[in-house]
Amino acid sequence: MKMRNPICLLLLLISAGTSGQQAPVLLFRHLDHSNGLSDPAIQSLHSDKFGFLWIGTHNGLNRFDGVNCMDFNQRYDLQGNIVTRMYESPQGDIYLGTQKGLSRYNYNKDSFTYFEFSPYKYYYAFPFYAGEKVWCNALGGVYVVDSTFHFLTDKTNGRSYVGGTRNGRVDWFITNASHSGLFVHYMNDDYTIRESRPFFRDGFRAVVADVYVAADSVAWIASDKGLIRLNPYTGEYKVYDFGVSINCLFPYRNNLFVGTNGAGLQFFDTRADRVTGGYTHQYHNTGSLSGNHVMQIHMDKQDNLYVSVMGKGLDYTNVRQVRFTHLLDKESSVGQGLDNQITNLLDAGNNRVWCGTYSGGLLVYDIALQKITARYFPENSVRGLFPAGRDKLFLELDKHKYYLYSSGRFAPLNLPELPDGVNYMVEDPVNRLPLVCSPQGAAYLRDDGTLRFLDKLNSSIEWHNISHITFLSDNEVLVQTYYTNLALARREKDDFTVVREVARTPFNINGSVRVGDKVYLATTSGLYLYDHRGLGDRPVLSAFCTDVIAVGEELWINSNNGLYRYRPATGEIRQYTESDGLQGVIFSPNTLQETAGGRVITGGSNGINVFDPAKVKTIDIPVKAYITRISINDAPYTGANPVMLKELHLDHRSNTVSFQVTPLDFLNGRFRKMKYQLKGYDEAPIETTGVSEIRYARLPPGKYVFTIQTEGNPVPATLELTITPPFWQTTWFFAVAVLGILALTILLTYWFGRRVKNNQLEKMRIMLTSQEEERKRIAVDLHDDLGGRLSSLKLYMQAAAREIPEERKETFRDTTRLLDEAISELRNILFNLSPKTLDENGLEAAIHELAGNIRKITGLHIETNMDTGGIRIGRPVQYVVYRICQELINNTLKHSEASRAYISLVNREDGLVFLYEDNGKGFSIEEVKAGYGLTNIKTHAQAIYSNLTIDSSAGKGTAVTLIIPKDTLSYEPNLP
Repeated sequence: MKMRNPICLLLLLISAGTSGQQAPVLLFRHLDHSNGLSDPAIQSLHSDKFGFLWIGTHNGLNRFDGVNCMDFNQRYDLQGNIVTRMYESPQGDIYLGTQKGLSRYNYNKDSFTYFEFSPYKYYYAFPFYAGEKVWCNALGGVYVVDSTFHFLTDKTNGRSYVGGTRNGRVDWFITNASHSGLFVHYMNDDYTIRESRPFFRDGFRAVVADVYVAADSVAWIASDKGLIRLNPYTGEYKVYDFGVSINCLFPYRNNLFVGTNGAGLQFFDTRADRVTGGYTHQYHNTGSLSGNHVMQIHMDKQDNLYVSVMGKGLDYTNVRQVRFTHLLDKESSVGQGLDNQITNLLDAGNNRVWCGTYSGGLLVYDIALQKITARYFPENSVRGLFPAGRDKLFLELDKHKYYLYSSGRFAPLNLPELPDGVNYMVEDPVNRLPLVCSPQGAAYLRDDGTLRFLDKLNSSIEWHNISHITFLSDNEVLVQTYYTNLALARREKDDFTVVREVARTPFNINGSVRVGDKVYLATTSGLYLYDHRGLGDRPVLSAFCTDVIAVGEELWINSNNGLYRYRPATGEIRQYTESDGLQGVIFSPNTLQETAGGRVITGGSNGINVFDPAKVKTIDIPVKAYITRISINDAPYTGANPVMLKELHLDHRSNTVSFQVTPLDFLNGRFRKMKYQLKGYDEAPIETTGVSEIRYARLPPGKYVFTIQTEGNPVPATLELTITPPFWQTTWFFAVAVLGILALTILLTYWFGRRVKNNQLEKMRIMLTSQEEERKRIAVDLHDDLGGRLSSLKLYMQAAAREIPEERKETFRDTTRLLDEAISELRNILFNLSPKTLDENGLEAAIHELAGNIRKITGLHIETNMDTGGIRIGRPVQYVVYRICQELINNTLKHSEASRAYISLVNREDGLVFLYEDNGKGFSIEEVKAGYGLTNIKTHAQAIYSNLTIDSSAGKGTAVTLIIPKDTLSYEPNLP
């Protein structure tokens, strides 16, 4: 747009004299399509509660974190791509309008919800407030939106601005009117308009572009007529003509940033009613605005300023960032035909600052550094500029041409002794003569412009090429030879002699400063400290240092990578670069000076920087880091918004996790240092820089805490990460497995014990069966052999009885009786060894026979009851029951003194039951030791897996029960 009056803006700049707040120096960065912005035409800007910048463009919604710009239209189902306006609710949801309607972004769910406006399929929406309800321009009117759209007024052309709110409700608001002017609307509590007042529609007409309500009685209006201050209650207004139309406004303290249509960004002091500064596009200055048509302005809570420039994208900076004033910037130097590569700077008194350039000669600034007052030797290169006494300067130009400035003029010096130039020059505090350091050695520059070389020093030093001399005191100096060594020398009358070598120094000294008893050396290998202990082993600052000065308790150091501030008392080091507002970062030697006014000047490859050291402070903007993207097994995680996520649970198969961590830093995001740690996996925090991708592959199951912390912010961002183990690694599975193993062990132990026991019992049964077989064999042998012999003997004796004399018949009868007793005992033995009835007629018959024999022999009455039901009973069981029965009868006869006994053999469901009872005197089972008889009974019972019970007590007889399981009744052993 063409300016109406070219001097209007100039008049605003000078209208209030010198009053008003000075505009801050701003250094802009740029965001456009080349680094992620979806479209350079920006419609709206908004900073959310986390600090992310949301950018609504003509081609999509973007979120910017200072480094990366994410296009939401490519990743989400957002209705429309022309984002008109955005507003954030107290709950953190973002309402945004597009050419297709109103949508809400839910931060927790990381998703969009579209508001239907029946019967319209699509509609332009411009939300301007979200509280109890959403206020929105749509379809030529203003609507209040909850679940439906409620019409308020049609007095609008699509833009509205909130005036005052109360408890989430709008008290009054402003709308742009059609064609020109605006309306101020006052609300009732029931969401109806009480009153609407028009302004600038008749008489003085203005087309409104933006409104900022400072108070109920003050509204600032951007219009085609300039900046307007309006009192909505009284209708009073004042117009400030900028010569161009105004597109947008944004407040900053008691000022306004004003976006113009052709005059860039202006800084307007609302108390002084004047422009105190401006920012425009400068062709040679990459830190300037990218254009002069400013369409949108926004500032976040950390004073980050965002400016959209028509067709250029977004420019952004921090209002508190820059504390450096620029001289000889690229734009102004090109315009004036000057070189802005600085080789020397010197405040030599007389209210002048001398500036040597690489190809533009020597410039002289006034002490206020506001204008150039003189220029010498144009088109020449200034190689050296040093003080040479009171009101004198030593100047070296290209091709080693030397001049001495005195009494307001430069006189040439004829110095053939210095064919290779001057390295450095310092004043001797004793004789006040300049001491020249050169490749030819050290020499005094006399008042008449001639040289006197220091022969003793030059002859005692290792190499004549002296690059730097520093006075430690009036009589001691440090002498540096070019990249060789550092030596200590002492004064000897009008010369110096080397005392000792301090150190081998494979570097060069470019500058030095003495602070008390310490000397700081700016070298090509860093800033070194020299004190009474000698030269430090390590540099205080590791950088290619080009100069150093002391200002108060601080040191300022030039380098080829920025400006450093060092505080020796605390060891704190702060680096300043272009991101902090410096004009270039490569500084030349001999270009760091403190002026008489207390300011510091420094220069290098891109002009001069001027600053007040007391005002250059670290910008204390706490930067927080966020997790902006999560990948699981290298696939994007879409379950929730990573920014909001506090905990994440994953299956053991999803154990490769990647995090994108972002420091929300719009000043120095690419170089912001951070430390991250996956607690439970990483042993210590790990340092990273800028937006970083952090990947953990094949994490073992467990609970972890991922933390990310930015430099200078003690509060880390955290995410609890749980990787569930496979079921075979869980506690419940372990418990079940342990119990299972324990149960299996018990079962195996029981089975093995039973098997061992069964084997033992099997062996016992076999042994018992073998015993019975052996008894049979012995019985047969006794019967056939001994029995036959005894029977034959008896027959022989009976035959011989007739011939025995009478006197020997008594002896014969005794012999016959003994023989009968032997035969009878043999029969008993044979019966006990192998009862023939047991083998031939079975167990029942054998027990009956045994009972009968006992009655005959001993008189013990034994009653028997046999009811086996004819079941088959194996030989081993028959033998065992019979032997137990024998043993019990034997014990009754020996110990019980019983007169009666009862034997029962009954077949029941649980097995064959053998019962033996007597009416003897009984015994106490606890007091009676298990003898052979009881042990034999128990052994026989175990051999057939039977359950043996003995019930007896003193005076009550004895009862023995033997229950034989049915599955063992018919058992027959496999004899070998």
